[in-house]
Amino acid sequence: MIAVVADDFTGAAELAGICLRYGLKVHLCTGNELLHADADVLIVSSDSRSMQHDDAMQVTRELWQKIKAMQPAWVYKKTDSVLRGYVYDELKVQMEVMQQSLAFLLPANPSLGRIIQQQQYYVQGELISSTAFANDPEFPITNASITAMLRAKDVQVLAPGAALPDSGVVVGEAAADDEVHAWALRMQPGIALAGAGDFFTALLDAKFKLKTTAPITLHPRVLYVCGTAYAPSVAYVQQVHKQCTDVFFIPASIVARPHEISYDWLRQVHLHLKHTQKAIIGFNAADLPQQATALDLRLAMASAVSAILKQWPQGELFIEGGSTAAAIFNAMQWQQFHPVSEWERGAVRMQAGNWYVSVKPGSYALPTEIQQVFAP
Repeated sequence: MIAVVADDFTGAAELAGICLRYGLKVHLCTGNELLHADADVLIVSSDSRSMQHDDAMQVTRELWQKIKAMQPAWVYKKTDSVLRGYVYDELKVQMEVMQQSLAFLLPANPSLGRIIQQQQYYVQGELISSTAFANDPEFPITNASITAMLRAKDVQVLAPGAALPDSGVVVGEAAADDEVHAWALRMQPGIALAGAGDFFTALLDAKFKLKTTAPITLHPRVLYVCGTAYAPSVAYVQQVHKQCTDVFFIPASIVARPHEISYDWLRQVHLHLKHTQKAIIGFNAADLPQQATALDLRLAMASAVSAILKQWPQGELFIEGGSTAAAIFNAMQWQQFHPVSEWERGAVRMQAGNWYVSVKPGSYALPTEIQQVFAP
């Protein structure tokens, strides 16, 4: 069995989708109960990226202790491709628990235009510090240096083909797919492997063959939840709002008091779903309290969406934003997920209860099938 730990749910789901391409049976879970049965791959979302530092370290340590006891064939730490979160500190905890002296981290995703060259991170040809990631509400990236992004001066950043040291945390540079694959072929047992989707794909590609996957048929009822601050996603929801009545913004009253859902607002959503079988739930920045934090928004979204879901026995739920997804799943008490198909890179469809649940990071493209549902 392969074991994977991700620091947010969308990262966990992305790797589940990659596994499905190779015909591997995947089980994805959150929380403390690590069920895997006869799964080829167990993927666990710790949701540590949305926690305070000390809590994240405790959760990470306990998780790796449980995984070590399971004796997997090999393990992988899924990090954010642009290194948001506590990447370095969590890697150090993993190395300690798993008794690994060397960690190799490859966060670049050349297939998505995210590369590392000369110790700097670039997104679509621009230094990452000059992109929208500089305005991330929780982990703003204002310096494109890899060591600065990791907040660790002792990290070694190696050019493609460079010799690996015997110990420490190493980041591999990669500007093209072949460089990612070349790094993957050099990995040896005992190295703590970590990084983004491209590196994980290269590792699987060296061991398994791609399989043919079946097309996806949407459930007639679709609820799309936009819980990301990523500008293109926010702009898309605003565009749909101008074109039709499918968008319902969470009112400020719910943000202020997430456990007191407005009956009138909830009734409007229910009536719309009953008649049209589709709706988008999001935030309108102009209506939010100025003091609202990212945590406030997650709790409000989770409370509102769970109230909607509890009125409907089944359907298609598409969530944008890993922390938002985790908050909703917690409110619904969903901890075990069965990945069934991949819309496209980063967007994965799973079964949870009677719902088909799909998640994706805010910075990845929205699948065409979902956009067509809300086309005017």
